[in-house]
Amino acid sequence: MWLKSCRSIYDFKKNYGLGNSMKICAFVNEKVGYLTLKEILKKKIEVPLVFTSSLSRKSRISDWFDIKSHKNEFKRTKIVRIENPKEKKVFDKINQFAPDLIIVISWSQIIPKQIIEIPKYGVVSSHYSALPKRRGGAPLFWAIYDNLSNLGISIYYMEKGIDDGDIIDQTKIKINPKDNMTKLIQKIYSKYPKFYANTLKKIINGKSTRKPQDHKKATYTKARKPEDGFIDFRQDSKKLDRFVMALSPPYPSAFFEATDKNGYKMIFKIINSDKKNGKLYFNGYLEK
Repeated sequence: MWLKSCRSIYDFKKNYGLGNSMKICAFVNEKVGYLTLKEILKKKIEVPLVFTSSLSRKSRISDWFDIKSHKNEFKRTKIVRIENPKEKKVFDKINQFAPDLIIVISWSQIIPKQIIEIPKYGVVSSHYSALPKRRGGAPLFWAIYDNLSNLGISIYYMEKGIDDGDIIDQTKIKINPKDNMTKLIQKIYSKYPKFYANTLKKIINGKSTRKPQDHKKATYTKARKPEDGFIDFRQDSKKLDRFVMALSPPYPSAFFEATDKNGYKMIFKIINSDKKNGKLYFNGYLEK
């Protein structure tokens, strides 16, 4: 890859002067992706081609937002719904577009190696942790469940490994002890879009840096599925409370089975919890 033979975009700009003519395409999901794309366009950065998840994947994406339904806000951008980046049509469209840079925002599916190798300046992604710590799945859930005081945000160059590419920039968001997922997502809306857009502007202008990660310091968090929200009452009350907080909306919620005297079962979804007088109270609803 050209990326490996050139220290930074600045080196190329200095010699060839790309500037804002850089061709960029993107993989964008969720509301934070929509807000970030708007911030990027405010910076006068054009993103002519955007891939977003198809409507059939709505149930698998916690903070679902149909970006294509807002296409009038992105009149110079072609928005394409896809099932998976591994589809041949995705590779063909990107190959034909020949981007200088690909950006990835709030996308959980794996971007295949053959796509990562297309743009001469690589693929810029992000992860909700202070890399190299806490690489891997469900970083927001684990940040709340593990009672972290800060959520790291890292923007980095994507490689074929798990969140292991060179770091471009990092920031953090304070997590208060009473912050559940609902509150943390709102804080992300406030900070992440501008942080990503500002960092992208620096990359394009050749003013960014890249720092290899110290892989010896890497730690990992485990990926999760909606069914992992089935609550385990053997946990102590503090862990139960944090478990519920880490799965509050827009996440799919913690739950348990409720059975009536006739043996009829329903699912009780827990929206939030509250500790009073040494007791843990659950607020939620029944779902068939």
